[in-house]
Parts: sequence; C-alpha cells; structure tokens
Amino acid sequence: LPDMKKKFVEKETDAQAYIYKGVQGVKQYLQDILETKETGYFIGAKAMWLDPRLKHFLPRFEKERIKKGITFKHIFDYEVKKQTPEILKVVGKPYKFLPKNYSSPTMIDIFGPYIVTFIGVKPGIMKDEPIQFVMKNRELADGYRKFFQFMWDHIAEE
Repeated sequence: LPDMKKKFVEKETDAQAYIYKGVQGVKQYLQDILETKETGYFIGAKAMWLDPRLKHFLPRFEKERIKKGITFKHIFDYEVKKQTPEILKVVGKPYKFLPKNYSSPTMIDIFGPYIVTFIGVKPGIMKDEPIQFVMKNRELADGYRKFFQFMWDHIAEE
C-alpha cells in the first residue's frame, strides 16, 4: 500500500493548471512554446499574433522558434482566410480552415505537455485583457493532440 500511495502522489503532482492574463500572459505563453521545443497544434486559431501589441515581440519569437526547429499545424477559424490572410505567410504550412459554421470565440493550443484555451481573441487582435486557461499534463495534451488529428483528418484541403 505505501508503494501505491507514493505512485499516486507522484502522478498527482504531474499536473498543473493556472491562468495567464493580458499581453504579458500571451508573451509567457509564447515563451512556453519555445521552451517545449515541440510541434504546436492550434484549433480555432485566430491570427492573434498579428495584434499590434505583439509587433516587437513576435519577430524575436519567430526567429527563436525557427532556430529551435519548432513547427506548427494550424486549424484556423474560417474568418481568418478573409480577415487576416497575412498570418498564413507568418506561420507557413501546413494549415487548414474550420468550416464556416464551426468558428467560435475560443481557441485551443497544444504544445508539449501544455493545453492552452483562450478567450478574448478575434481574428488579428486580442481584447484588452485576453485570458488563457493553461493546463500542463503530458497525458492530457496527448489526448488533445488526438482530437486535433481527428479534426485535421476530416477537414478538406483548400
């Protein structure tokens, strides 16, 4: 029984949850991406990186991301195609678009052991205080990556 309790406690501390707020929270999230050095998967992506408040931070982020070999797979909201198509050159392929009726006011990003759910973002901009709900657990992130792959496999190529 003591061995089982020890294993349970070890697994339990393997998960974290917290909230990032505002532009500083977004910068912390971008830093988390760089630290994982793993592919990023984005569901309902909004091109929020084009927000003017990130214009000085984003070039450094992109340079570091490329240097570390971090790649992305985006499933953008349908509206991004017309409202902020410039993001497609920034992030590069592969990317797809959700069908028109499936866009939402939220987005989910998965990278390494992180799952980050956003509110307060629109195509190309963030509201004054965007909020990010951050969960950190490898097993949970792996499950979300499976959800992503299912969506990816069922969305038609452009």
